[in-house]
Amino acid sequence: MLLLRGETITECARCGACCEMIIIPLKMLSKRDIEYFRARGLKEEQGFFIIPHRCEQLMTHSSNNPYRATCMINDKKPETCRRFKGKSHSAGVMYYVPSCCAMRS
Repeated sequence: MLLLRGETITECARCGACCEMIIIPLKMLSKRDIEYFRARGLKEEQGFFIIPHRCEQLMTHSSNNPYRATCMINDKKPETCRRFKGKSHSAGVMYYVPSCCAMRS
């Protein structure tokens, strides 16, 4: 278990699910942009548009490895990736949490 600002959360299972998509918060988009994405059939969930796209820095492992995925640039990964803790709200920022995420609460 990890302790984050007094809150106990489950440790990341390193499944890589959060690195298999680009997430765009609806609140950041104009009405026109939202209509554009909806017209193209993008998945919409939890206040986000979800665009299937695998991060190029995600390395997957064989099934016998306890960790299914690893970030190849872990020490240099973008701030949003570093701040994501498997919670829909973390460090004052709203995140999309994949339904299969082990840290989902």
